[in-house]
Order: sequence, then C-alpha cells, then structure tokens
Amino acid sequence: MKLEISNLTSQVKCILDDALFLNGQTKLWGNQMSLLGNVAELDSMSVMNVVAAIRINFGIFMDDEDINAKVFSSLESLANYINEQLSSSCHQEGCA
Repeated sequence: MKLEISNLTSQVKCILDDALFLNGQTKLWGNQMSLLGNVAELDSMSVMNVVAAIRINFGIFMDDEDINAKVFSSLESLANYINEQLSSSCHQEGCA
C-alpha cells in the first residue's frame, strides 16, 4: 500500500497534529520541518502517541530500534520511514 509521498506527508502532518494536540500548526510546516528539538510537544511520552497513531493509520508496527532520532528527526524522515515500511509490506504481500 505505497502512497504518493506528498499525500503521505500530508497524512503524517495530520497524525502529528492530532497526536501532539497542535491545533493545526502542522499546516504551516514544510517537508524539511525539524521535529526533534524544534517541536516542544514532541517528547518521549508523545512519541509513543505518534507511534500508536502510525500503527492505527497505516498498520505499521514500529520496532523499538526504529523509534530513534534518525526516523523522528524531520517530517520528511518520518514520512520516508513510513513509506519504506509500506513498500516493504507490499513487497512481501505482493501489492501493486
């Protein structure tokens, strides 16, 4: 179930907005928006809310080793991670 990256990024913005209670702030974010250290609401506890929302919205179960600064460094890195996971699961399941 690979999505077009621009659509995926928009969905990730919505997920972050909801999970972090940002009241629409993500609408102003560009794809290169730095998350860690730049979004005060993104702390260790709220990361778990984001992980849960990713699981619910995309069916992706993030391994503990994937919950790291590289994946959560920017909006783009998080969207790319999700895209890779979706591509990988489709590859395994034979998705188109």
